[in-house]
Amino acid sequence: MEVEVSDLEGKLATGSDSNMPPNSLDDSLNRSLEELNLAKRELTARLRAIVSIKRQLDNAPSQSELIQYEHRFSELSAHIQLQQTRKLYATYNALLEIKDLILKETSLLNSINSQFQDAIAGPIGRMKLLESMEGIVKGRQQKLDKAQIGLQEELKI
Repeated sequence: MEVEVSDLEGKLATGSDSNMPPNSLDDSLNRSLEELNLAKRELTARLRAIVSIKRQLDNAPSQSELIQYEHRFSELSAHIQLQQTRKLYATYNALLEIKDLILKETSLLNSINSQFQDAIAGPIGRMKLLESMEGIVKGRQQKLDKAQIGLQEELKI
């Protein structure tokens, strides 16, 4: 294009534009406009590609964001582990309590079994057996009430 421009300037300076057809200037101008439009399209496509890459880079987290995510995940993990540990302790305590109750019941049943024949033999033994059985029933009812209250509190929580 620069060569053509310098040729045209040279022809204009010498005054020999009369031998140049008038359509050649229009053709040259049209060709230059087409080349300019083509260059604009290429530049626009390149600019779109650059903007797309910039968006992708903006979507990728930076080093400080990654460190912040890591800290939050570790805090969340510690919190979850603490909750799980509390649940495990509660389960262990409940099972330990059940074990104690079962051992007491087993001991009571063994005691009743060993002394049942002696207790039924006389009226005083029968009264003592009845009183001890009533005491056992009252104790079990109290334990049951306490367990139901604990269950209701846990359900509320």
